[in-house]
Amino acid sequence: MRSKTFSKEILIILCLLLFSCNKYKSDKLIFVCSEDNDLYNAVIGSKEKYSRFSSANEAINAAKDGAGILVLADNYPKEKVNLSDKFFEKAKRKNIKLYIEYPANLPNLKIGKIQKIKSERGVVTSSVFGNSLEKMRIVMMHDCHYVQVEAENPHLVVAKVAGFDKAVYGLDSTKTNPILFEEPNKNILVSTTKLSQFITGRYAPKDAWKPIWNFVFTWLQPNEVAPELNWTEAVHPAYSKTEKITQKSRLQAIQTGVDWFYNSNLMHIILEDDTSQTQVIDTEISEGSFGKNGIYECFLSKINYDGSQQISKSKRADCASESAMAIAMRNFITPNALDKTTATNLQNFVYFNSQLQQGSRNDINNPSYGFIDWYINEEDNKGIYYSDDNARVILATLTSAAALKNDSWNNGVLKANLRATSSTGFKLNRLKEENLNELGWEHYRDENEFYQLSPHYQSWIMSTYLWL
Repeated sequence: MRSKTFSKEILIILCLLLFSCNKYKSDKLIFVCSEDNDLYNAVIGSKEKYSRFSSANEAINAAKDGAGILVLADNYPKEKVNLSDKFFEKAKRKNIKLYIEYPANLPNLKIGKIQKIKSERGVVTSSVFGNSLEKMRIVMMHDCHYVQVEAENPHLVVAKVAGFDKAVYGLDSTKTNPILFEEPNKNILVSTTKLSQFITGRYAPKDAWKPIWNFVFTWLQPNEVAPELNWTEAVHPAYSKTEKITQKSRLQAIQTGVDWFYNSNLMHIILEDDTSQTQVIDTEISEGSFGKNGIYECFLSKINYDGSQQISKSKRADCASESAMAIAMRNFITPNALDKTTATNLQNFVYFNSQLQQGSRNDINNPSYGFIDWYINEEDNKGIYYSDDNARVILATLTSAAALKNDSWNNGVLKANLRATSSTGFKLNRLKEENLNELGWEHYRDENEFYQLSPHYQSWIMSTYLWL
């Protein structure tokens, strides 16, 4: 009986110890943010427990003397973080250290208008981050919005600089704006932007952000061990640099690579006519309809503040044909009705179901007969014909045709290939509809001393002659 009681007492003590270990950290660092904030989730992913409040006033009232509070910018970039004078007074009275993002107001410091970077990047300007993040190291806060403020000795700035991962010419001859700095004698660490959106915003490089947050946590609580951050990037390599690539890995790359064409939505969304090019109308589509309306060109390289990317509004012939080729090749390896239909739809879009080779290009009396337009143009008589792009259409079509055992595009390939090729085998790098209307296609065919030594353009188109 005594043994059972003794065991029960030990169990209670262990539970209390475990509870106290979990509570210990929450007394030291307090978060003011929504529950889906990147930083908060990266911290709680480390198995530690931290207090979180929705309002700064709740946090300052609950905080013990000497705590550290992180006030994060939930409504970035539309709304700055507005804090009352009473909040700052209470923080000072309780000796609380503050990390504040995207502030609307600070004690004795004028906050200017919201600015947005164009070609600037983040640059480290102090040694507070340690040897792993040295001065002049470049970091990227994509589409960074920040508030203008004057600050001495910032730790991080944005500036227009040269270099890949380091500002090789320094900052002496370029304008800088502070991003992370300390307010002297105020116990306030200020970020003029939202640094805590580093996962969603796809801030780069990943290895820069642990030292940055380690500094912030250590600054807030210098006598405590900074919490570990655990997160997986929104976009990341499928394999680590030391992971062994097997034959199965290569087959998986084909599967996931082709899945991307479907999952990207580029074959079945409708872009609204807006400047952001990210607002889309997602339409219902049956499996047999993928590719019937072609495919948008790509996602543009610019990354928005929320991690999204703009979609190019162009529907290019080479993009459609090469996408068809990739999808047809997966069908060749693992036959399935969806890929076969989609690849066929995309090639039919290029040759039959769009103005790319229809309209004036399907009129035998028109000098542009048989040509494949570079992209879908609102004006049918404004065609542009690049030899390298046309070649990529042809090569992708031939590959698709072989993989699908479909020769219905052969005639279109023949027309696209030879009509404006000179007797020397060279072809003009770029032809415009107006050139053809003025001189006729025969002018280019009959050139017997035409040489254009441009390897990129000519090697592409010359490779298509092998098919003949």
